[in-house]
Amino acid sequence: MPPLNAVNDSDSHSHNLIGATSDRDDSEHSTFRVLVDASGKPLPKTPEKVRFGSVSVREYERIVGDHPDCRVGPPIAIGWGFVEQGDRSLDNFEAERSTNRRKSIRLTSITRRNILHHLYGIPEKEIRMSEKEVQIILQNRVATNKQTKASLKIEEAKESARRKFRRVFSAKRFASGLEKAMRDSSRSLVPVPGAHQWQPEAPEAVYSC
Repeated sequence: MPPLNAVNDSDSHSHNLIGATSDRDDSEHSTFRVLVDASGKPLPKTPEKVRFGSVSVREYERIVGDHPDCRVGPPIAIGWGFVEQGDRSLDNFEAERSTNRRKSIRLTSITRRNILHHLYGIPEKEIRMSEKEVQIILQNRVATNKQTKASLKIEEAKESARRKFRRVFSAKRFASGLEKAMRDSSRSLVPVPGAHQWQPEAPEAVYSC
């Protein structure tokens, strides 16, 4: 931003204005102006306007890709090479993109093959090699998924066996402890020779008149 300069504004009546003004950029996309009076108080802001001119368009080359989700035909990708298409009006560019975008999102396998071979000169051999590579990636992915599912089932079986073993072991330990406690209690009830044995007293006779 250029330094502050003292300017005289013809719209102001009797005081000098100190303004910070930015020049328009080369593309004339935006302008702004901030004004303050002599005491340093900011004046009401002038409305800011944004105007877009044109956009530059580049068309990038297409190359053979390796995306495994492309199950039929060769996958297509974007390379580093490009061709400048020149400047276009923003309104025209948006209008063209909105009408053509949905139609060109999905490409059939034949369309992809024709684009790669006829428009960009990619040999058929390279296209077929790409298709084989994608199939190999798909097969490896399927094998990995199966192996993962099998591993999960094995881990679940191991965890289930561990839980059952803990339950059985706990039950056996409880039964063993109970049996030991019963043996200990039975030993404590064995009479000792020479020890005084308690005998229940005979009931007293009751006479009625």
